[in-house]
Amino acid sequence: TINIKQRNPKDWILFKNSNLSNWNIIFKGIFNKNLDFENNKFSRFNSYGLNGCLTLYKSKLRNTNFDLENGICEDILNIKNSTGNINNIKINNALFDAIDLDFSNISMNYINISNAGNDCVDFSSGKYFIKEVILSGCKDKGISVGERSNFIANNLEIQNSKIGISSKDESISEIENAKFKHTKYCYEVAKKKQEFGGAKIKFNSIYCTSDFIKDENSTVKILNK
Repeated sequence: TINIKQRNPKDWILFKNSNLSNWNIIFKGIFNKNLDFENNKFSRFNSYGLNGCLTLYKSKLRNTNFDLENGICEDILNIKNSTGNINNIKINNALFDAIDLDFSNISMNYINISNAGNDCVDFSSGKYFIKEVILSGCKDKGISVGERSNFIANNLEIQNSKIGISSKDESISEIENAKFKHTKYCYEVAKKKQEFGGAKIKFNSIYCTSDFIKDENSTVKILNK
């Protein structure tokens, strides 16, 4: 077990070329909503250009667990160019994104996130699989899948968020069972960036009582409502 506790909201940690198999990572941050981001008195990036409170780069994961809370970084957890399996991720109180995964191939057994000022989970340019995910209080998107990512989830439950899941920019998302409660939009499937095309999303089973967003470049397939 590695316990990380901030003394200052600017504190950050990087794991590089590491093997975190069978490790439990616990992070307790200092949450301060009154920091002046608008006037750049507090930067979202550190002096090395990293924007995660906890960043993993070129790392191997197997049966790894994360318990994180109270982060005011751009991402509480940022995983880049990494591979493997994460057993459990629990995050509470992210001022911006809770999780950001880029250029990685990661499978996850369980994710539980509450209260994020932007996206709860952001996937880009990789392959990602989740068995079960429960998200609540994502101010923008519960799950964002972009930049030619492939995303598969068995069970997805998202509530009290603006958009449940967004699949965009040539990404392909496949959801076995999805449940959306108190979201403005259950899902979004669209082209967002000029250099990419549309996206695809497929639901085997979906519970949705609100609206959705789809553009002419993208496709949606729903087998059972």
